[in-house]
Amino acid sequence: IAKALSTGDHTSTLTHPNGSLVGTPAYMAPEQARLDNSTVDTRADIYSLGVVLYELLTGTTPFDESELQSRNIADTARVICDDEPPSPSTRLSTLGDEANGSADQRSRDPRTLTATLRGALDWIVMTCLEKDPDRRYQSVGALSDDIHRHLADEPVFASPQSAVYRTRKFVRRHRVGVAVGAVCLVFLVGTISVIAIALSRTLAAEREVQRAQEDTEAFNAFLIEDLIGAASPERSGHTATVVSAIERALGELDERFAERPIAGARIRSAIGDVYHGLGLLEESRAVLERSLADHRRLLTADAPQTLSTSRSLAAVLHHLGRAEEAESVIKGAHTLAESALDPDDPTMLAIAAQYGEVLQARGAHEEAEPM
Repeated sequence: IAKALSTGDHTSTLTHPNGSLVGTPAYMAPEQARLDNSTVDTRADIYSLGVVLYELLTGTTPFDESELQSRNIADTARVICDDEPPSPSTRLSTLGDEANGSADQRSRDPRTLTATLRGALDWIVMTCLEKDPDRRYQSVGALSDDIHRHLADEPVFASPQSAVYRTRKFVRRHRVGVAVGAVCLVFLVGTISVIAIALSRTLAAEREVQRAQEDTEAFNAFLIEDLIGAASPERSGHTATVVSAIERALGELDERFAERPIAGARIRSAIGDVYHGLGLLEESRAVLERSLADHRRLLTADAPQTLSTSRSLAAVLHHLGRAEEAESVIKGAHTLAESALDPDDPTMLAIAAQYGEVLQARGAHEEAEPM
């Protein structure tokens, strides 16, 4: 949709007076979908060209056209502005039988075409489709130059997203969750107290009250001496951070809970969730993997605590971009949960929701919807 740039009058070029979208949603840049005309410039054309290039390479658009057309205006704008489309190679791998037709039209078999797209072509297209205009190619000439570099077997300027950038995007998409995690860490005393109460109630339901009380007392001692105490500048001799206090406490966890390993495993699971909330994904993964191994060894694979830790680990792997590992973990947990838990059990519902998110990420929408 053309826009006057020289007159300064941007009020009537992109939208009707009633605020409805003007344009084809599948090709529309996020800044156009937001109805914020002041931020739209020629870089919106780069986004649209990226959609055309995506379609030339795969036979389909990043977002399904018929699905976008079936939504209301607000929902369509949300998808365009917030949802991350799969890369061309990923999208082609999820097309099923349609991939055969797309590959035939491009004189390739599906496997060869996917391999051809993976790498530089994926990077070029996804650079065009960045939500932030500043991260796209800044001109048509720059896009054209990168395409010519690829055709000449030269290195392209587009590059895959770094782990730091993916984490930053994850934080932006989940601002509330990350903020809550940060606040929980700042107010560590209150957070761990809640965990202690939950731990006490869980243990009381499984074992005699006396054993639950002993575990809670050990946990409280761990909280006061190893976490809060370690975070005190008077004790550590410097301005300590909550994260550094947790790291030191983790190093002493095995010794402190040698006689109560189940409680130690649950503490690890709770700390893994806090790391996840802060965006410390690799740290969270390592802690949750250890916690899951301990739960499976000390309880059973289908125990609610084991299944809950499996769900937490799958969520972290998913946000790390390790899609196959995440699906393997959550699929196994879901199979066990179906036979061990009631359909309306909160743990069962949380696992189903996580499984659906993992399926959706690889484009298996029909499988994801019932989850």
